[in-house]
Amino acid sequence: MNRRKVLTGISTGALLGVGGCLETDTSFLDETSDDSGDGNSVPGCTQKETWSDGGNATPEDPDPASIAGRHDCSSTRRPEPTGEVCTTFTPVISGEERTIHSAGIEPYPEPPSSFDEETLVSYVSEYENAYFHNSMVEKYRDELRGAGIRVEEDETRIKQTENAITLVYIRFFTSTSTLSDGTTPSVGDGAGAAGYGIDETGIVRTEARYSVSEEEMPDPVESGTLLECF
Repeated sequence: MNRRKVLTGISTGALLGVGGCLETDTSFLDETSDDSGDGNSVPGCTQKETWSDGGNATPEDPDPASIAGRHDCSSTRRPEPTGEVCTTFTPVISGEERTIHSAGIEPYPEPPSSFDEETLVSYVSEYENAYFHNSMVEKYRDELRGAGIRVEEDETRIKQTENAITLVYIRFFTSTSTLSDGTTPSVGDGAGAAGYGIDETGIVRTEARYSVSEEEMPDPVESGTLLECF
């Protein structure tokens, strides 16, 4: 399988990629999972009281031109929802009681083991999926039933800076499914673009509209947010 063609974040089976976009079905209304997740009582749902701060430590004597050298590693910022985000709902829909579980948080991928092009494209796709998923958890909390992205392979661009930072530009479609007030299923689709800068010391991100031209895509090294130091 070509790792650059990634459909991620659909572990619940609620979101299906079709014809260049994401469509959401309602089969999740009948799900009965036996997965116990991360020790939580809600099947397949993980929540955290705190996130690890391992990505906030500054590497020893970083090159001033590197990502860690350009940023204060104690000021990393990314969606990291905590607390109660897992619930099992039993709404009555079309006269029938259904069982629906919250999606819970999505862990961010571990730092890449190598920095070749294929690995970094796959890594950035996984990271963007976790970023989007967790931003939806922050917004909808336990009412989030599923969230995912599909990165457009043909729109992915990779560049190298003179300071050995790899830039990965992606465009993607998004889809979410929620259960408003614990009773009303709803779905939503969207699209966006993001630019990542990554080297052996850390990763930064900036975002833009899906329709932005390649020339207008913001530079993540110059204007991006530090997500993590390695």
